[in-house]
Amino acid sequence: MVVDVYLILPFVFACLCLCGRTDLCWRRSLLSASIYFSVALVAITEFLSGLNLLTREWVFSVWSAIAVSLVLLLFGRSQFRLPRLPRLRFFAPKSVLVVALPCFFLVLIPTFLLSVSVPPNTWDSMTYHMSRVVNWIQNQSAWHYPTHNLRQIDNPPWSGFAILHLQVLSGGDWLANLVQWFSMVGCLIAASLMAQELGARLRGQVLSAVICLTIPMGILQSVTTQNDYAVAYWLICFAFNVWLLWTRPSDTRLLLEAGASMGLALLTKATAYVYAFPFWVFAICLLGHACICSRGRFWRGAILMNAPVVLLNVGHWWRNILVLGTPLGVSGDVTRNQLFTIAGFLSNLLRGASVHLVLPFRPFNEAVERAVLWFHQSALGLSASDPRTTIVGTEYKLPVTQFDNPLFVSENVTGNPIHLVLFLIAFFLYFFHAKNRSGRQSAYLLILLSIPVVFNILIAWQPWVSRLHLPFFVLASPFAGMIIARYLKPSGVYCLAALLLFCSLPCVFFSAARPLVSQSFFRTASKVSIYEVPRMGRYFVAQPKLKELYENAVLDIQSARCWDTGIVASGNAWDYPVWAIAQQAESPLRFRSVLVENPSSGLAADHPLPCSLLAIQRPDMGDEIVLQGLTYQRSAVNGDSRLVSVYYPVRRTIASAPRIPDR
Repeated sequence: MVVDVYLILPFVFACLCLCGRTDLCWRRSLLSASIYFSVALVAITEFLSGLNLLTREWVFSVWSAIAVSLVLLLFGRSQFRLPRLPRLRFFAPKSVLVVALPCFFLVLIPTFLLSVSVPPNTWDSMTYHMSRVVNWIQNQSAWHYPTHNLRQIDNPPWSGFAILHLQVLSGGDWLANLVQWFSMVGCLIAASLMAQELGARLRGQVLSAVICLTIPMGILQSVTTQNDYAVAYWLICFAFNVWLLWTRPSDTRLLLEAGASMGLALLTKATAYVYAFPFWVFAICLLGHACICSRGRFWRGAILMNAPVVLLNVGHWWRNILVLGTPLGVSGDVTRNQLFTIAGFLSNLLRGASVHLVLPFRPFNEAVERAVLWFHQSALGLSASDPRTTIVGTEYKLPVTQFDNPLFVSENVTGNPIHLVLFLIAFFLYFFHAKNRSGRQSAYLLILLSIPVVFNILIAWQPWVSRLHLPFFVLASPFAGMIIARYLKPSGVYCLAALLLFCSLPCVFFSAARPLVSQSFFRTASKVSIYEVPRMGRYFVAQPKLKELYENAVLDIQSARCWDTGIVASGNAWDYPVWAIAQQAESPLRFRSVLVENPSSGLAADHPLPCSLLAIQRPDMGDEIVLQGLTYQRSAVNGDSRLVSVYYPVRRTIASAPRIPDR
């Protein structure tokens, strides 16, 4: 049952698609189905968490009940028929499929295979994305728990909720990366729909999807458990539904779907507040303009659109208020800008744009960096690393300058230079050709231009800021594709798509953490293909020296037959691999954070003292740890290394276990 019960999820999604297929095109039915599916996912998680029943049996039972209800609804319709498959047609060599199919085969398929075959191995996955999921599973609830890393509890949890259901039903983390991968696929569909709504013809819609698909940061993130692509998907769904409200502002379904997609975006990542705000203001203006003669209708529309936002987020906001005193949490405070001046804004804007100008040419990168530093000193009168506009503990430097020979592509720092140029070209083409403008297109462009303004006023610069820009490039893809396709001949569109596809291949095959091919031209964490590394070793590609330390520690605890272990970790420690190793060994080990020194310490339950302690990246703990009057002494496992240490009560003597052999 563990192997295949996860299939209930695509079955429910298919039923939801069929429910909307009767009155919507297939692309819109997919978007609508994803919204209702995700709302149900949040509702199930919150409901079962409140009852401490977040287990495989209960999750599967609730999804099964939903599936049965949808099947009865479908077959209860008097005019329901299964949709006919589209007829196969033969297209001329210059058909738009010549553009779409290579992108599908050369980008989507390899990234899908990487998603399901390579376990989560990014830094954030090891420290909080996956760590909170396994804590929720162990606690059978998504309520807050004591942790050394507050990001595990106060960051918006939707991506974690989705991974939770996949992991509970599949019995492992092999489906965890698919949340981002499916978000990428959804963005392609939504980008083409948004381009259509802006007035693009078929060629412009396809080019918009190709531009969206080939965003370097997007490709790199699509095979991880990061959440920037997931939030980008909900944001473009929100933007699309807002644009539909332009002609149907009183449509109840559109209002609910717009509110739900905005609520899901806010529940996915805090940057959604920045990106969604201009679209939300525009939606309110649309409602006000359409209902200017009827105040009751305006408030009806505003309530229908905003109620889903509150209902979806109230659970997370309430948990944060109870524990941290604020609905948005405290771990994101370090990313907030503290200098609200023109100079501070221009500094953030210039530095943020510069990370997208990095090319595999060292002299050019150094020239860009020197130009940014000179502009700060001579024109702004600020340091390029001013602590008021720069995240704590970092300084301005183009993030891959030292790695561009050989080339380096990573989901943390890689920029999108070609896509930035395409957007600027589209902007100038639109600006200098007044006869081809329309009100809908101008409004969309105005909102796009307002996003960087709000973003750089509120958010401080950070070395990995390029991944926070991913939603902007996704939202800009429909506009760029529509405008550029308008001014290019069909052959020019195909050449541009081929160029974008070619330039995206390094991100597909030579990712720093997941290289498909063994090579030396690109700098990767693994010197060989990721498939030449054992599965357990893939978790530690970024820090291979930790693998032996973690395995030795887990085996030592298992040999002591100690099933309740307290974790003492630094605020950004890799604690997820401990769970992954124990799960692979099918061990009944339970882990919980102890000696927590942040506001979540008050959530500690009245548990018996753990029979062992595991210190991760805490060399300051010394040879003895005192917990509630009981002294724990450091064992000999891992020798002199202080990165991963095991402690036992002094009354118990445990012989160090042998090292786990390589798998």
